[in-house]
Amino acid sequence: MLDGVADTQPNADGILPELIVGAGLRIENTHIIPTPTGAIPLFRALSLIAKFPPEAKK
Repeated sequence: MLDGVADTQPNADGILPELIVGAGLRIENTHIIPTPTGAIPLFRALSLIAKFPPEAKK
């Protein structure tokens, strides 16, 4: 079975950032890669609550 428009249209419409924020994460756009068929955005998702204080990371 091949992937079709019905399967990928939400992603093409840009639903991913909304889903990431809905999961309780903060989103940052890191890059946008232009392609012949459209742009591909790269995201970074960050937790809103730090699990460890910065001094605990080593």
